[in-house]
Amino acid sequence: MQGLREALGLACLLCVLAACSPFSSEPYTTSTEPAALMALVRPGWQAAGPESMILRTLRGADASAPAETERRSLQPVLIAPLSTTRLLLIVAGTPADAGGSRETGSSTPASLDAYWFGKRGNRWYRIGEHEDFTRTGANGLPGELRTTALDARRKALVIENGSCRLGRCARWLNLFAIGIADMQPLLPNGEPVQLGAETDSPGERCRAMLRMRPGSHGRMALDEFSPRAGCHAITGRWYLESRNDAPDRLTINLSGTRVTARRVVVEPDEEEVDRRIEEAIARGGECCAPPPPVREEYLATVNTVNSQIVYRYADGHYEALSGSFPLPAL
Repeated sequence: MQGLREALGLACLLCVLAACSPFSSEPYTTSTEPAALMALVRPGWQAAGPESMILRTLRGADASAPAETERRSLQPVLIAPLSTTRLLLIVAGTPADAGGSRETGSSTPASLDAYWFGKRGNRWYRIGEHEDFTRTGANGLPGELRTTALDARRKALVIENGSCRLGRCARWLNLFAIGIADMQPLLPNGEPVQLGAETDSPGERCRAMLRMRPGSHGRMALDEFSPRAGCHAITGRWYLESRNDAPDRLTINLSGTRVTARRVVVEPDEEEVDRRIEEAIARGGECCAPPPPVREEYLATVNTVNSQIVYRYADGHYEALSGSFPLPAL
């Protein structure tokens, strides 16, 4: 009986010690819904209005320069299970006014924050964070986010988005290795790589040229082709490869159509000159009438795009191995 009482006493002591452990006082949630997780990240957060915002201090490379404060509206954009006991939350921040309304333009990226949650029993606790790990996207929106397997043990965050500038639209890819409590850039210099491109609001003649057979030629008036915007439609598909349970290569396969053009001078043909002479004589004029004006146009060629870009994994990130995007950088 005495032994039983001692055992019960020890069990009670362990329960008391567990109740007094640091974890017992931590905020937690039993739900993995976005609002429940956001409440652990930003107590009092609401999906809209001033309660959605955060004031963030920015410091540049010059430590002596005054810091800047920005106001951002926060929204959960991805909840991704990492295991049965770990969860990742990605939160996007968009520039906003004092009322929580977005203040963005086509060149305004979203900031991304990452938060990790660990499960103990049926409770989820916040266990890590990496705030403002990148800025990406346009109009204050980050684009499409998801996770994918990086190798047999790790996952990566995939970010795909697009932007338009100077008559051209581009599609971009960025990758981050998901660490224990940090996001590690996987692409060269942490910068996105281009996945595709198309002409923004192409004219009727450009669309017609893109439908023509590769190798075809055609003429385009000066107002039908822009050397800056071009005339193209290129898409990319990518995939990751691993070897010996470790990351190996990132491959991007590009396909589509690109119209190249050169500006040429079009001399008036002889029939046109003869017709003008005859008209001048018929009106009682003297030979010869002024020749038709010299004009310029583009001589265009339809080209197939079928190429590959390969990156090789080394020292924790991917490095360019072969290939390049067939258009100048946007």
